[in-house]
Amino acid sequence: MTPENTPQRKHRLDPTKVTNQRALRSSDGKIWLVMGGLFTLAACIGFGMLIATPDRQSTPIAWVAAAIIIGLYLAMLIVQFAVHTQLTRLRIQAACMITMAIVAVGGMYLCIAAEGVGG
Repeated sequence: MTPENTPQRKHRLDPTKVTNQRALRSSDGKIWLVMGGLFTLAACIGFGMLIATPDRQSTPIAWVAAAIIIGLYLAMLIVQFAVHTQLTRLRIQAACMITMAIVAVGGMYLCIAAEGVGG
């Protein structure tokens, strides 16, 4: 048997796999909070402009999308302090961040469709 195939050889993580990135394995979770906060701010600025403009068809959609994004960020904060298992905490925070992005893109698409722009 070659040294690479011996049972004593420690299993190496494949660095090319998405699930093996540092932010999902060994982070303390603060990077997810910082990036999530910046993303929430950016998304709410966009939706806030739609909300602040009077007589828009897309105002209710913008309110709902902004509320969901803020709720997901609050969930990230709660998870940071409530979940003690590191891997579980990081995966939940990543899932919240991905969901925030999906809601932001989908919400903006629906706002554009409600205004009849681009069609």
